[in-house]
Amino acid sequence: GDGGPLLGTAPLPPAALLLPAAQRVAVVYDPAVAAQDAVRAPAPGTAERQAAVVAAVRARLTRPDATLTERAALAGWDRGTR
Repeated sequence: GDGGPLLGTAPLPPAALLLPAAQRVAVVYDPAVAAQDAVRAPAPGTAERQAAVVAAVRARLTRPDATLTERAALAGWDRGTR
């Protein structure tokens, strides 16, 4: 990307807040940073782009206006990668 913030919105039904945290998931897909499937080799630079996105998200969460969705998504990511 252009190095700018990763921004977006989506509707959230109020009932979603009643789900256990482990069942609340925000899925973001961008083919420029998505891992390639096992059939194809990763595109050159994929790992670097993914690392840049993760770094941008971690930096975003240091801001006071980070949303609950952003914080929950990173918490789930951290649990899944340890």
